[in-house]
Amino acid sequence: MSSERKIQQQYFARAREGVFRSNEGLDTVAKSPSLDGNFIKKTLHPFCVYFPPQELVQRGEQELSRFPESLTVFHADSGELVIGRSQFAGTDFTGQRDTIFVHNYVVPKERKEEVLRSGFRIFQINRFQTEYDIQEGKVLPELDDIPADSQSHLERQQNILDRLGIDDNLFKQLLGAVMASISSNKKVYIALDVDVTESAIYAKKLTEILFHFLPYELRRHFGFTTYYNEPQGKKFIDVMFVEKGSIRANDRSLDKDFVFDFPNGRFVNAERASQDHFYLNFAWSCRERPDALAEFFSFAEEALQGREAAEKLAPSTYHKLCALFQVSRGLKSLYERNKDGLLYSILDYLDDGAQANKQKLYQMFYQLVGDEVSNLNSGNIVSVEYLQAMIAYCRIADTRTQQEFVGHLVNFMFTNWKNNEDPNYSIQTMQELQQQPELFAAVVEKMHSEDRYYRVFEDYFQARAESINSVRGIQEEIEFWKKYTPQVVASTFFLQQILLKVQRVLEKSSDILNNGKQLYAFIQTLDPTSRDIEIFKENLELAIAICMLDALELDQVTAADIDKLQFLVARNPGKGKKELEPKDKEKLRILGTVSLILNGDGQKESEILSKLDGMDPEAFDQTRRMLQKLLRAQVYAANFKKVSYAFYRRPKDQDADDEEGLGVAARSRSSGKNNKGSSSRKRESGIYNYREMLAYVHSAAQNSETVFEFIIWCGSSSKLEESYKAAIRDYFEYEGQGAFKSKSIRKKIKTIKSAELRKLLDEIRLTQSGFLMKLLTGKNKGIGISLIVAVFTLAIAGGTVVVLGQMKKDKGTPPLPTTIPTAEQSESPTPSLDPGVETPSSETSNPSSTAPSSPDGSSDPGASSSPGASSSPSASSSPITSTTPSASGVPPSGEEDSQQ
Repeated sequence: MSSERKIQQQYFARAREGVFRSNEGLDTVAKSPSLDGNFIKKTLHPFCVYFPPQELVQRGEQELSRFPESLTVFHADSGELVIGRSQFAGTDFTGQRDTIFVHNYVVPKERKEEVLRSGFRIFQINRFQTEYDIQEGKVLPELDDIPADSQSHLERQQNILDRLGIDDNLFKQLLGAVMASISSNKKVYIALDVDVTESAIYAKKLTEILFHFLPYELRRHFGFTTYYNEPQGKKFIDVMFVEKGSIRANDRSLDKDFVFDFPNGRFVNAERASQDHFYLNFAWSCRERPDALAEFFSFAEEALQGREAAEKLAPSTYHKLCALFQVSRGLKSLYERNKDGLLYSILDYLDDGAQANKQKLYQMFYQLVGDEVSNLNSGNIVSVEYLQAMIAYCRIADTRTQQEFVGHLVNFMFTNWKNNEDPNYSIQTMQELQQQPELFAAVVEKMHSEDRYYRVFEDYFQARAESINSVRGIQEEIEFWKKYTPQVVASTFFLQQILLKVQRVLEKSSDILNNGKQLYAFIQTLDPTSRDIEIFKENLELAIAICMLDALELDQVTAADIDKLQFLVARNPGKGKKELEPKDKEKLRILGTVSLILNGDGQKESEILSKLDGMDPEAFDQTRRMLQKLLRAQVYAANFKKVSYAFYRRPKDQDADDEEGLGVAARSRSSGKNNKGSSSRKRESGIYNYREMLAYVHSAAQNSETVFEFIIWCGSSSKLEESYKAAIRDYFEYEGQGAFKSKSIRKKIKTIKSAELRKLLDEIRLTQSGFLMKLLTGKNKGIGISLIVAVFTLAIAGGTVVVLGQMKKDKGTPPLPTTIPTAEQSESPTPSLDPGVETPSSETSNPSSTAPSSPDGSSDPGASSSPGASSSPSASSSPITSTTPSASGVPPSGEEDSQQ
């Protein structure tokens, strides 16, 4: 055995010289070679002391054997175990002075465990040196072991306790005080009620008894001395036996320490040391069963692996461990009192390496749960906390145990559900399971495996879903189940519950469009891992569409709403499915058409017309009303084509109106009434309701020039429909009166490339002009000019006569004679120069000089001209390009014509 592993020795006494001093005095007189000098001086020398009892000194006792020996044991900072004996040695080599002799064994820290476990190498050492002659040298041998007797007096411990007057209560207080002092800075001072010559003997025996009741970790820190002359706090020493009578009453310096003054029956803080300490009761019961104590110490050692040093020394730790130990040995009453607490106590000592390093606790937990499962048939229900402890245990369990516990957990929850116990039982358990996703998924899968268990899951899910009151909550719920248990998402029950929640959340939503759009967008992010998930998505899309369409009032829809609904009309959910009712399909068709018109780029004319033509009358009218409403604030050149769709007339409506118009005309003729234009006033013929369209543009446009631009855009075709011409005449007769007074409009007329439209507008302008303007234009242009020249000549002549007459009068000469007019000439009035006032004239009765034709008959229906480009900013074609729907361009959205 190497020197580092051997036990060292040291002698201390008064000599002529020592190891560290060359002159006379107290010093180390011999030591083992490997014992470090600094260690001796700093650690051993402070304990190389002895103060004889005052009682023996006072009576002059000369018998050295009657002086108590002091056995001192402590653990050095560097880890060595020091076992030493100090004794009174009488006079020194001079015969003049008293001396002491101290013999210390120093056990290396690598070897002290075997000494502490047995204990007899501390208390039964049979070879302490009592004297030493320095002439023998200063070197002591290193030892492989400490010479000691293996016999112990523990079998006679009750006799010793009786002799010292220590009953069970005092013993527990003593043991509790010793344990507390090891884990704190408090000291235990004991004065025994025995003769001073026997005090050290009984102190050693009592200490040996207490030592064997200390768990191994406490022994590794326990320091004591069996004799000191009076209480004194010394480093490394927890228990100090002192001379009888040395403990003074009311010594304030000892108030915080544990004091056992047996001669005076005074015990300070003793009861506090033994209060509520389960281990002390167990220890007392094991006085005659050292094997039971050893088994508990082994149990505690295993449980405390990897724990903090402070916990290993705390008395409360052994209180808990002792309860666990006794339950493991069959004392089930402790378990029945607090099942949850005991399971959590076990868990407190288990960790990831529990199965490998702490088999006793691991198996104990497993067995306790197994016993509970066996009692399930009797209706026995454990608490939620019990199940939470089981779930925590699964973190460290092996795969087989985890699988077993999945079944146990489901059984416990089912039993609670079947007996109508706490409704929160499953909820709280499942919440705890979520901390272990794999275990949670296994439990849910187990619930899905049997119908009776599935009922538990249904109740749990419904209770869980009660707190969902927002779109975000629905999203989180779907994400949760898809992440942990996709098979749940694929189930019919889950789909039904989510659909109900979607319906309730959207119905109560103050912003159903945004919320529906948000939820719809979320659904698109779900990656379908199976056909079941794909079906789940389709059903949710359909549910959102139904909720939104049911809540939607088409007359209240805004342009912003149309934008928000793009996701719906684009996907067309429920297409071809029976679940989407006809009214919802119709709404969706209307929204889709309006959206196509409003948001289109003008390139989908045929598609738009096809949609409009395919609608029933009510839907068609609704679409036009929406377009008219939504476009009212957007009437400008870029949207002219969109506006035209708001007044579109389908071919079947045109045919019906034409038939009705013919009937009206026939009835008028048969009645002999002039009904010119009446049929067109009642029924519009053509592709569009032009009259209503122009009135709409007039009311919605920001200025009259916009209306004029619209008229030009509409009439940019090579041939104008008669209905459009009539609508234009009506517009300028009613809404657009005075429009031609605008200089900019008159200029625009000149730029119109459509000769037919330009001619029509000139005619209307002329019709609305004054008398003079009519004379100067049209067929009467020559007569009008001649009349104006004549009037102008007469005016000049008249003026000349007046001037000359005045001049004559001023010179005093008589006026020149004038020709007297005839009666016919005197009655003719002077023509008015105001072009807006008609002046009667004999020429107006000339049949060859007719006034401009009326709005209904002046233009030639058969006239044709080259098609001209529109002066409008819009590049779109006019809606008058043909009498068939396919030839007209249509944009997307508006309000329906309420008058048709």
